[in-house]
Amino acid sequence: LEEGTGVTDLGGGKEEAASEVEPELVVRKKPNSPTKAERERHEATHIPYRSWCEACVAGRGRARKHVAGKHGLVDRLHFDYFFAGEDAKAHPVLVCHDEATGNRLARLVERTGVTDNEEVIDDIVEELRSWGHGRGKEWPLV
Repeated sequence: LEEGTGVTDLGGGKEEAASEVEPELVVRKKPNSPTKAERERHEATHIPYRSWCEACVAGRGRARKHVAGKHGLVDRLHFDYFFAGEDAKAHPVLVCHDEATGNRLARLVERTGVTDNEEVIDDIVEELRSWGHGRGKEWPLV
């Protein structure tokens, strides 16, 4: 092998030119810059995706994706009654299940419905706030 000659000795006394194959480079073209009118029209909806649009590129990000809320559009709480005891409807119990966290609560109430159950409602609202629900002083659903 002789350095710098491009000739390689493969044995047997035969010399052949070394084939130096360089990988083919793929050069991406820079996208055409949009006109002012094209940019204004695109910025109204950002549809379709454009690689020259910073908002479109940022919106495609996976690490900081936008989510509607902590557990979707709304946190779902399921309420129902069950009745404890042998006598039908003798002891109503209000139960709640928080779908997002799996938290549950149960409160023995005197009667079903919201009428004359302010203390129970206040207790449940306080419990739900401790779970992270409720945005202000007033509970919007009660």
